Amino acid sequence: MRKTVFSFFFFSFLFRTSRQTSDFKPNFPKNIQFVHQSKDSIKRSKRHSSRLHSLLQQVGIQRAKLNFTNKILSFIYLK
Repeated sequence: MRKTVFSFFFFSFLFRTSRQTSDFKPNFPKNIQFVHQSKDSIKRSKRHSSRLHSLLQQVGIQRAKLNFTNKILSFIYLK
């Protein structure tokens, strides 16, 4: 008796969730206005991204140097 009640509720829950996900439509606002970036703001964002990229490269190079020195030191100390 308990198993049948449990299975009934379980399958009804599965059926309900599957119906909800299939009926799902995202609610986009009707009046979407696309923002056009000005040319100088695009240049500014490119400049910022290139600066960030160079910083990340420097950090990566420093991390690689540190890893290399750590490997050399551990190799020396292990012998």
